Amino acid sequence: MKKFLSVVLALCLLLSGIVVSTSAAGNELTLGSEIRCQYKGEELEYTFTPQTDVYAVLYTKDADYGMDTNLAVYRNDQFDLIDYRDDEDILFNFCYGTTFEAGYTYTFLINDYYGTPGEFTLVLEEDPVDHYEVKNIPVLTADYMGNYEFSYNGIEVTIHYKDSSIEAQTVVFENSSFAETEDFFVSAEYVIESETEVSLEITYMDHAESFEVETNSKKVTGFEILTPPSCTTLYKDIDCLETAYFDEETYELKTFNMYNVYYFGMTAKITYEDGSFTEVNYDDNPEFFMSLENDLEDQRTSPWGIGKHTVMLSFKGYSDTFEVEVVENPYTRAEITQFPYLMESVALGTGHVEYDENYNEYFYYDVSLEGLEVTLYKKDGTKTVINDAYTILTKFRPVTDQETEHWIGGINGDYSEFPVRVFYGNMYIGSYDFTVWAMAVHEIEIVTPANAAFYYPENSDMEFDPTGLELTISADDGINTATQTIPYEALPYTVLGSGITVDWGYDEAKDNYYYYAYSTLIESTPIYFKKVTDKILDFSITNPPASLTYVNGYGLDVYNMDLSGLEVTVTTADNKKHVWKWNDSDKDGYDVFLDGVITVSASSNYVTVNYRDMEDTCYPDAYKDISEYSKGVISQNTTIGIDLNKPELQVYTFTPWTDGEYNFSVKGKPLTILGIFDEYSNLINAVLYEEQLLTNAEKETYSMEFYKGETYYILIEGVPLLGEFEDGNIDFTVDHALIGDIDGDGKITTKDVLALRKKLGGILTLTEDEEAAADCDGDGKITMKDVLALRKYLGGIITELPIPQ
Repeated sequence: MKKFLSVVLALCLLLSGIVVSTSAAGNELTLGSEIRCQYKGEELEYTFTPQTDVYAVLYTKDADYGMDTNLAVYRNDQFDLIDYRDDEDILFNFCYGTTFEAGYTYTFLINDYYGTPGEFTLVLEEDPVDHYEVKNIPVLTADYMGNYEFSYNGIEVTIHYKDSSIEAQTVVFENSSFAETEDFFVSAEYVIESETEVSLEITYMDHAESFEVETNSKKVTGFEILTPPSCTTLYKDIDCLETAYFDEETYELKTFNMYNVYYFGMTAKITYEDGSFTEVNYDDNPEFFMSLENDLEDQRTSPWGIGKHTVMLSFKGYSDTFEVEVVENPYTRAEITQFPYLMESVALGTGHVEYDENYNEYFYYDVSLEGLEVTLYKKDGTKTVINDAYTILTKFRPVTDQETEHWIGGINGDYSEFPVRVFYGNMYIGSYDFTVWAMAVHEIEIVTPANAAFYYPENSDMEFDPTGLELTISADDGINTATQTIPYEALPYTVLGSGITVDWGYDEAKDNYYYYAYSTLIESTPIYFKKVTDKILDFSITNPPASLTYVNGYGLDVYNMDLSGLEVTVTTADNKKHVWKWNDSDKDGYDVFLDGVITVSASSNYVTVNYRDMEDTCYPDAYKDISEYSKGVISQNTTIGIDLNKPELQVYTFTPWTDGEYNFSVKGKPLTILGIFDEYSNLINAVLYEEQLLTNAEKETYSMEFYKGETYYILIEGVPLLGEFEDGNIDFTVDHALIGDIDGDGKITTKDVLALRKKLGGILTLTEDEEAAADCDGDGKITMKDVLALRKYLGGIITELPIPQ
């Protein structure tokens, strides 16, 4: 990508019509200097001493393919650094504009980011721009976070020059934040200043001007937490980190345990001044919740102990709260039972540059815990195994001494080992050695497997997927060489591939897209896609999957769906049919054929197949094999026992006697209802998704509307989501008052009329549920009107109870 953009810049400036003088003598620059520089790997140094104050621009043009020049600017003999430019403004070669003051000498140090030898032209000239005219600025569309959707397409920029002999020129932006012609290059960006004030900044040759941009953002007038996080129980000394701060009153460094609160499962409501609102959930928008202001820092002055604590979140000046509780740590010890996937790196592999307390530069190696498995032992003698990648990466942390003991690889192909200590909150888990090899990657080559044919369609805005690529990577230490061919998917888990990234770009000269790979020190040659030109006459699913049987997991995990039997047929313009069938080797729905890619996604009861910009959908019998999970029938106003000793999915059928709202309740222990389906296997309600958990502690009842005569499937997960697994049974009740069924036998008969008359005569006392069933006219009271309504119902005069109001 960088190489391509460098070429674009070189072409733009090469064709420029700006007049410049010949180069100045030696390394002294004057206004109008244009010097052809030969870079051989060492820093180039130039100076400039202006006679008067002047706004001038120093920039590069005509750079060799692949060069990425950067600039450091110093002033006077003291070498005061006043600016550093790299990868800014004009693509990936610097452009630096400022007011140079008379009486100072400015020193410019220039090099290439990768140390790549090559040539470029260095130009110093007075800023040629007088002013801009900007037209056709679109309105910005804002979302609730203040993120703007903005298109530069159609913006016109006319540049007027100080030299009236240079004709004003106009450029039109097309689907990009920069535009170019044979004469100049213009970049643009918008700057957010407030909810209602936004400006567009146009830059040419480091000369920037801003213009106002209209927005349609709405003013926020309220913020409310609808659902608290799904996990509000924190373990003492586990879900926290030991943190220190400087107390300015006592001049002491004080430590305390800072508890981390996770927002998983949270939903919130944002209200606007026009009365409209937006509901946001963490699963879809985690960045929103992470950006909210909170009062968690108050823990430094009021440390949390055992008990309940209030957390306040604020959005644009509006706040709401929820409670969390710190409980005793149930664990006695922990150990690493499986080490991370990657415990090695080549020298200067995955990582980044840091500076120690003495401002010395060193390379900091990134340590990932992905693949780690930890076993936690409890006080009651049981144990918990944690190997979920998300939990590991969010709650566990590696600790290294790289800041004081800089990691350096071995010598002549040898290696060095450095300790990594792993913690769960403040609890020490264990340690392992991270190996740094002396070798450094010196060559990367992208290999296209025989079965991979990457493409891009004519009208595509798609994201390119490098799955299926292979990389041949070579590394050496000056004496020994190691070469390895690695699939793209395995790059992060291999020693040679640990610091390598694969990206894509566009080659304007070849009118084609390409992949390329790069590490800290080197970049591969590109590999080009195939351009699709064949016309597709038909694309369709010719055979649906055998079933989409739900297997296990929370929230209807689509990756547990069985897609066996799925068949797709593509007919091309030559009337040839290309058939693709699903099998276990299709890598989660990804397959390549016919110069293209088929992707498959499964939802709760249907499958969607995409090929290029075409789509087809089928609806298999989502719960064809549901009988193997069937545990029985639920009738209304009854209680059933659910066995926690059998944690697999449990399915119960339910057929209500009448339309109305039914209540589910749980007694004793936490329980999760995963979903409720109708007889056609259509998902009616994913209870877990809405975070409406049936738990003894959080929510004792859950209500839902059901319709008379329909058959529903209720899916229950035996292992509770909250808390730990415990042996035993829990009681699960489906409760609904059938209006008119006063004696509770499930039918409306003359016995119910007799029961109602006994109630009114003071002979019979009704329970709360029986009184609800006795209110036949729906006025909230038990009177003779209810007797009359019940008789009319039995006589067929009215057809429903209670009588519609």
